[in-house]
Amino acid sequence: MIVAVIIILSALALALFFLKKSKITAIAFSVVLLVIGIVFIKEGQDLNQEQQSQNKVASQSKSEKSDNSNNDKSSDKTDNQENNKSTKSSNQANSTKTYTSNNNLVGLKSKYLAQLDELTVQTDERQQIDDIPWIEVRRIAAESYQMWDDKLNEIYGVLKQELPADEMAALKQEEIQWINERDSAVKQVEIQNGPGTFAPYEMSMTKLSMTRDRCYELVNSYFK
Repeated sequence: MIVAVIIILSALALALFFLKKSKITAIAFSVVLLVIGIVFIKEGQDLNQEQQSQNKVASQSKSEKSDNSNNDKSSDKTDNQENNKSTKSSNQANSTKTYTSNNNLVGLKSKYLAQLDELTVQTDERQQIDDIPWIEVRRIAAESYQMWDDKLNEIYGVLKQELPADEMAALKQEEIQWINERDSAVKQVEIQNGPGTFAPYEMSMTKLSMTRDRCYELVNSYFK
């Protein structure tokens, strides 16, 4: 812009200087300089507009980045809040489940102890029957054991439904260990009695005795 102004002023000065000598030459030279000045002015204006446009675009881009950053932070904050709510709800649900389960076991101890006592009387009476064939004695022993095994499965099923997951997992491992001990004891009885008709009876009675003890143990340990 400054250069263009200087050129225009120079053109006017030269035009005045040459006006006295050669009017046509002065006018032509002045026109050329004016054209050049106008071109420079136009380019300067275009350059200025382009610079303003770039500044505007840069400003908009910066504003958009700032908005996106704020949106991302807001989104992250919202996600964290949702996750916290979900975790809190899950913990509350687990706590409620544990509380409810423990409540469901309240009052069952006396009920199941009474059932176990009644079953003890029944199985003992069945074993005291006289004057029956030996094969019938073995059958009664096997049936009596089955009654206790059914009751043990019933108790275990109640605990499976009511105990918290961590306690149930521990009980499951304990139950597996008990089954191995029972089977080992029965196998030892079989070895001691050898082949014959007496071994099956003793094996049934061993399983009955251990299963009955296990029923009482579970009721006394877990029921309230």
